Amino acid sequence: MAEVGQRYVEQFQTTVETMRRRGLALYDYGVRLGSRGMKLAERAAEVAEPMAYDFKDQLVQACSDSEGVDLSDKDHRNSVLELYLALCVLMVGVSSGELMGAFVLSGLVQYVFDTWVQVALLFLMPAYVYLNFRKNGALDDTERRVWMFGCCLCVGALLGNLFGYRLISTVPGSFFVVPLTLGLLADAEFSPSFVYKDRTRLISFTCGTALLASIIFSVIPLGHCSAAVIWMSAAHVGLLFAHFQMVSVSLKNKTFCNCEAMFGYVFPLIFIQLLVSIIFGVSAPKAN
Repeated sequence: MAEVGQRYVEQFQTTVETMRRRGLALYDYGVRLGSRGMKLAERAAEVAEPMAYDFKDQLVQACSDSEGVDLSDKDHRNSVLELYLALCVLMVGVSSGELMGAFVLSGLVQYVFDTWVQVALLFLMPAYVYLNFRKNGALDDTERRVWMFGCCLCVGALLGNLFGYRLISTVPGSFFVVPLTLGLLADAEFSPSFVYKDRTRLISFTCGTALLASIIFSVIPLGHCSAAVIWMSAAHVGLLFAHFQMVSVSLKNKTFCNCEAMFGYVFPLIFIQLLVSIIFGVSAPKAN
């Protein structure tokens, strides 16, 4: 019996020692992983910081440029018209995806994808589409817009499933009104010549009209005007102003790229929507 007890003690000591060594190994691995993560973060910051400053300088320069592109030029005006009407369609894709993800496909998406998989897909799908655009130069504008619409629809469905009614309280169904307003006012057959031929007058008319139209189209389905609606409409119009300034400068410098212009509008708007929904969004009303 004494020998059996001694073996139990030895086995216990061996188990404790093994657990101690594994714990130390895990600790060392965690330290190494953390140091590698810090190095990668520092390298990413070194790369991203100059890019952020360059983008900030370009944005400030574009917003302060009083001349910009000559919209009396038919080619420039058609480029602006095609871009913002395409963005109007993409906004329909985003809003449709969010509504489906929140109310129609919620159970299916949760059954197929884990939460963290959905979060990963939110970053991987836009990256894949953008890299595909950059790599495959044979794609024409129509094919790029189809890819973008599918990406917006899928990203919207994932966001709608993750954030639910809080995201829908920003009324994404009214997003299409803002780029549509600019597209229509830039159209020579719809807008008076004194509006579309002057860039400053065009963006001034657009911002005022788009803000009012966005709030009205948001209040109609919601039934009331909320803080989320006001902030979302104002932020959307502000994004439209900055985006149009950047597009004008790129057209003036002949560096305009349609796919980058679409990415530069859609995904900053989604980010703004997430911020507004988190801060000002409301949960689903309780059923009586």
